[in-house]
Amino acid sequence: MADFDDYQRQLITGYTDASRDYDRLVVGISTAALSLTVVFRPEGASSSWWLLGAWFCLILALLAALASIQTSRMAFQVEFQEYDPGEPLLGGPAGGKWGDWTDRFTAVSGIAVAVGVTLLAVVGATA
Repeated sequence: MADFDDYQRQLITGYTDASRDYDRLVVGISTAALSLTVVFRPEGASSSWWLLGAWFCLILALLAALASIQTSRMAFQVEFQEYDPGEPLLGGPAGGKWGDWTDRFTAVSGIAVAVGVTLLAVVGATA
């Protein structure tokens, strides 16, 4: 039983580390891209719909990553409150509705940062 507990602990640690790294990556890329385009904006690109779309996507990625972090905290709270070492685990989704929202916000942040960076590449290629 101890081997299973150690394995489960390793899985949980690995999952939380991966989630944290993903959120940091999304926030870092979005912040860097926004900062660079504000400071080093190509001439004539300030009114470009491509640039405005890129900024919108990058800001959306930041907001979604922040929402993902918050809903993840709420999902952990649900799990901590429901966990009882003497009782068998119930079959519902981990974290309840907060776990579902965490997954949604994480997906939105990844898609938004990818689209935002792609639009910045278009701005750079056309400038």
